[in-house]
Amino acid sequence: MRQQPKLRRRIFVRPLMAAGVVLALMGMAGTASATLMFYASSGRNPNGDLAFQADLAALGASFVEEDFESFGTTGTPLPSFTMNGIQVTASGGSPAIFRADVFKSPEGGGVVGTVFNNSLALTSVATFTFLDTILGFGMWLFDDDTGAANAFQMSANNGTSPIIDGNPGLTDHEVEGFLGVIDPAGIKSVSVSNLPSGFVEADHVQLAVFPPSPPDPPAMDIPEPSSLGLLALGLAGLGFLGWRRRDAARPSDI
Repeated sequence: MRQQPKLRRRIFVRPLMAAGVVLALMGMAGTASATLMFYASSGRNPNGDLAFQADLAALGASFVEEDFESFGTTGTPLPSFTMNGIQVTASGGSPAIFRADVFKSPEGGGVVGTVFNNSLALTSVATFTFLDTILGFGMWLFDDDTGAANAFQMSANNGTSPIIDGNPGLTDHEVEGFLGVIDPAGIKSVSVSNLPSGFVEADHVQLAVFPPSPPDPPAMDIPEPSSLGLLALGLAGLGFLGWRRRDAARPSDI
């Protein structure tokens, strides 16, 4: 009869422990990576992407940039392209080339060393999927030329960036700012939303892969156990022979 309380505790405690483990795993699955870093800079700030680039350099990585100048004219479909050996697939409203310089305000005029001509336009939430895991991804974004305020946000690895707000009331095409993300845990896809209209236009896309791993140290030759055994046996034999010779050289007792 005294065993029954213990048995009851086992019956109830073990399922509770298992349920706790499941709940903990479910909670972990919905959290953002602890190493996730977003970068957001509004407007034609020429330094808008420098923090993103500096943090990549601190991680020992470099980036490549795509300005879409070699992909044709307005309307050319562009569902995928390659950067730094990584295939990037774009989805969201038939991705296509858009020539921003058809508008009367010179694009990139306020961004030193940057000219915005061709860009990649998507008419709904833009999702960029990478064939291999990457370290960082960023882009400059434009308004939708409707005169309404635009608000862009980036998401990756269960996290979201701050929102960069566009300039309300402008009817000319304008640079709205830079959004980027870095995650040393790895990135497989990134989404960008224009919260009011859905229209996303990106240029000067930047992608960084992981730096090469340092070479492994040279391997050391470790004798096999059988070799060590033979060596020990040989040393023991030499020691025994030496002892016999010393013993034979002693004068015998009379």
